[in-house]
Amino acid sequence: MRRTLLSLWLFVPSGVLAQVAEIRLPARTARLAVAFTDVTSLRELKDGRVLLYDRRENQLSVVDFGTGNRTSIGRTGQGPGEFQFIATLLPLGGDSTLAADFRRWLILDGDKVVATLPPDTPAIRAIGLWPLGADRLGRVLGQQFDRRSDSTRLLLIDRATGRAEPIATLRRSIRRAPVGRVTVPDGNAGMRLGRVPLDVREAPALFADGWVAVARLDPYRVDWRAPDGQWVRGAPLPFRAIRVTEEERQAYVARHVGFRNATDWPATLPPFDTPTQLLTTPEGLLAIRRVPSAAQPETRYDVVDRTGAVQGQLILPANQRIIGFGAGSVYVIETDANGIQRLQRHGWAETPLSGESSRLGPPAY
Repeated sequence: MRRTLLSLWLFVPSGVLAQVAEIRLPARTARLAVAFTDVTSLRELKDGRVLLYDRRENQLSVVDFGTGNRTSIGRTGQGPGEFQFIATLLPLGGDSTLAADFRRWLILDGDKVVATLPPDTPAIRAIGLWPLGADRLGRVLGQQFDRRSDSTRLLLIDRATGRAEPIATLRRSIRRAPVGRVTVPDGNAGMRLGRVPLDVREAPALFADGWVAVARLDPYRVDWRAPDGQWVRGAPLPFRAIRVTEEERQAYVARHVGFRNATDWPATLPPFDTPTQLLTTPEGLLAIRRVPSAAQPETRYDVVDRTGAVQGQLILPANQRIIGFGAGSVYVIETDANGIQRLQRHGWAETPLSGESSRLGPPAY
């Protein structure tokens, strides 16, 4: 990857001026001709094929960049090997994958479903909705919600026993969705829950080697937990709060048309939006997708190492986003003007960031 000579100047919360290197991906090495509509999760296999899930099509597939083929896996249903909705695809080690369905899990070996874990599996009972990550130590990451509080408990859960270890508290949204009264078709009164734009919450990630990262707010930073349970509080990251003007509202609605009638806007743009997918790289880095602004509509990711420092800001065109990393590769979804998505692969191993291993600890993959 080439690191540009340009730099982006941002203000950290304390007002100290910081310089962050801009990074751009090299030219793609492969691109699939097959079209997708809403790819939400991806996992690379050892032979270079890729498992992915298209939410709008509700289709779990394996794709091959060499042949261009796309093959469906399983089907919609509630029987063995079937699914209703895949929330995420999580590597478990080797070519084993956990596909989290609603209240049950599919276990895949390569592109084959080899087990279906029912809702009464101890780990599934402990996890809540679905896991947020998995590691090679036999654990998954989950949250415990409390409606009476504006925070949630972050849990590490043993997949075999369901034993849950609370490790942190995450700040939830403090802005409540507006509720209005509506008349439903049968003439009775009903309630409509409005949508809250830029409703940011703190977000966690679990790495394959057992490290945990939490993207924090106030101040914007990343805290790290080592496998031995020791936490490292990150320093404030470069961030300049931008006022939510009418121009910013229009720019946000152009990207998220479902918020066209939203009213409860925050005063400033947060560093990242919610829900957000924190991306983990093979070297143990964390990539956080920033909120675009009217002046900077590109897709930007802060790349943070395990000391809590920003190694650079990765910049993609506005119609592209990273969907996942593999061994030496990064996978990007490109969306055209008609909403059609294409999957492409770029090289990642040659980036100068991958040479920072002395600061990162052992590789995560």
